[in-house]
Amino acid sequence: MSKTNLKTLINTINEAPTGGFIGIKGYTSTKGDVTSIVGQLGCSYDTAKQASISALTEAVNAKAFSPMTVEGQCYQKPDGTWNARARSNPLKKFKVDFTVDEVLVIAKEILDGWKNPVKKANNKVQLSDKESGLMLNTETKTINMMLMIHSESYDQEASDLLKEDMEVKVKASAPESMLKDDIRKMFEKKIKAYTIAEGKFTTLSINGERFASDQITF
Repeated sequence: MSKTNLKTLINTINEAPTGGFIGIKGYTSTKGDVTSIVGQLGCSYDTAKQASISALTEAVNAKAFSPMTVEGQCYQKPDGTWNARARSNPLKKFKVDFTVDEVLVIAKEILDGWKNPVKKANNKVQLSDKESGLMLNTETKTINMMLMIHSESYDQEASDLLKEDMEVKVKASAPESMLKDDIRKMFEKKIKAYTIAEGKFTTLSINGERFASDQITF
């Protein structure tokens, strides 16, 4: 493969159809996870958010929920409450059942949060004509691509090798937080930013063009 500069990549993205599929193989996250992704190009957070809101609104109006159970571990305070930040307390395992009414209350809270999000500062400079096709993050100084995820496969062997020398952090989540995460996963249209740089992935496929990570020059 020939060397790929920023202009070549931007032109390829601009020529690709909005909503067209992108493939990234062997992508390495900051947590040491190695995945391969298929997603859609030119989809913004707003597009994904509106689709998520519509799906959750329909479910809430129809009260289309069932009892849910969550299992995990969290720090438990003397009064019995769970708090993921209360690290001075013992870490305990739990299994908590939520009723339909409790699930519906949490679903409504999530829906309200999606409809009325806290505004965040925009630190992204668009580099391509395609919305969120290629962006410069002025805070991290990285060049990123935003994709609406259709599938994501996990490479266990490669991930384990990367994590051998990484610090293992304790995962602690309160039962209600886990329930919120589970409900979000049911309705949220997943959209993620992927850093396009040498060594971050194996290959990137756009509109019939294939780019190797080790051939990128920017």
